[in-house]
Amino acid sequence: MTILFQKHQRETSPDSLIRQFGSFSNAWSLHQENLVRYSSYGGFLAYRKYQNNKFVLGDPICKDSNLKQLLEDFDRTSVNSCFVQISEKPAKILAEIGYDINYFGSESILHLPYSRQGKVKREVRNLFNAATQKNIQVRELTSEEIFKTQRIFTKDCEYSFLIRPLHLKDQSACRVFGAFQDNQIMSYSIYDPIYLNKKIVGYAESINRRTVNAVKGARVYTLLKAGDIFLNEGIKFINLGLLPFYPTEYQKSDKFVSNSITKILFKILYNSSPFFHNFKGLSFHKSRYNGILLPKYFASKKKIPIVQLLQIYKLTTGSYFPRLTD
Repeated sequence: MTILFQKHQRETSPDSLIRQFGSFSNAWSLHQENLVRYSSYGGFLAYRKYQNNKFVLGDPICKDSNLKQLLEDFDRTSVNSCFVQISEKPAKILAEIGYDINYFGSESILHLPYSRQGKVKREVRNLFNAATQKNIQVRELTSEEIFKTQRIFTKDCEYSFLIRPLHLKDQSACRVFGAFQDNQIMSYSIYDPIYLNKKIVGYAESINRRTVNAVKGARVYTLLKAGDIFLNEGIKFINLGLLPFYPTEYQKSDKFVSNSITKILFKILYNSSPFFHNFKGLSFHKSRYNGILLPKYFASKKKIPIVQLLQIYKLTTGSYFPRLTD
């Protein structure tokens, strides 16, 4: 982990700032050790550097009143930079200083309590009922169980950057729920905290692992049972994370000046599923909950950002090419 302090910066710990201003889904992912933190104006933004490009992950962590100054300060010191999975507010500021803004996908938000009723949620109901009939039990894992379980479920090649790795230096505020059948764990899900003024107001579903013989519907069942527990604790919502390049009305919006080449590339990536990644499958799973969609954006000054997109893929998967086996 590298921290670059600039002018106007008081030395406040990144963790404290995340707990104060980390109100977006991948704020806790900024604990990744290989991210560089650029600190200025009482906040920071986090990025990975690849060759001569800097890739900023998520929104800056700062007061709203300092957002514009922080982004402009970073832009002055970073010639080749782009911003990945950002919200509308920073996207608007970046558009004002010369960035092309493209729709990157939507996040799906489930407000609690969540209702399984309705025609569009039929698949969710069916999966939940299937898991119920198999006598699946869901409970929060102890620290010892988490350690043992993660050793069993760890993959040979873990993702990073856009999809945070399984192990973070600080997982103190994360919640882990496991699905059991006959006292044998079949799957587990990790939920990262979403903060507002140092209070946890929501959780983001960040990682899911399952065994090959896991009961159908175990993931849906775990999510909804965890939601019941969160609701009793006063939590307002669960963010299911990004549906990359998912077609919505936001994709057609003229709110920002977009790059037509980038738009075409994103469409190709989505329609190429599952060659590069199973974007359509991921979107199908998350969209069937019928949550509220929150648009996210990609910002770059490159007119043909093919190299940047390949490098983002490299940073996330460790390869320019898709893994043929999982």
